[in-house]
This record gives sequence, C-alpha cells and structure tokens, in this order.
Amino acid sequence: MNTFLKVFFALFLVVCIGVHVYGLFVPFTTESTASHITHLLSYSLCLFTLLTKFNIRLAVYFVGALYPFYYHANCAWNTFQAQHTLNIVCWLVVILLPLIGGFIAKENRSTD
Repeated sequence: MNTFLKVFFALFLVVCIGVHVYGLFVPFTTESTASHITHLLSYSLCLFTLLTKFNIRLAVYFVGALYPFYYHANCAWNTFQAQHTLNIVCWLVVILLPLIGGFIAKENRSTD
C-alpha cells in the first residue's frame, strides 16, 4: 500500500508540474508567469521531498506545499463564492497536499 500511495502521490505532483510547464508556454488561465514558476518550484520541492529521505524533509515539504495550497484554497473559495460551483482541480490540490504531508510524516515515523 505504501508503494502504491507513493507512486500515486508522485504522479499527482508530476501532473501538477506538467500543467504549470504547459501554462508557461500556452496561457490557458489568467495566472501570471511568476505564479506558474512559483508553482513549478513548489511542486518540484514537494516531489523531491516525497522521493528522498533526509532529516528535515517534512518541514521542507510543508514549505514547498504552502504556496500551492494557499493559491488553490483561495481559488476554490473564490470560485465557490462567485459561481456557487466546486473547482475540482483546486479541491484536489487542497485535499492531496496535506495527505502527502501526512504520508511523509508517517514514513518518517516508521524509519525512526
């Protein structure tokens, strides 16, 4: 199960990275270039911490996850307020980023 979750979470982060690389070359939203680059760096840091083991990786993961979590939580809330609809992409990010953090925390505890 741990291997399945790690692969699932890694694929999620790779897709997130891919979407923002694509967004740099083909603007499909009003998101700025700086925001795409920040997302790229953030998701890359999250992927790195998911795939490697080092002492402070959970703290580093949460630093990396902070911007995308805040950005997508804000996006989800604003979309809901304005249109009374759920933005599934934003909700996926808001739900999965903390789950990945929990997975990393559990993985850290099991290797101590």
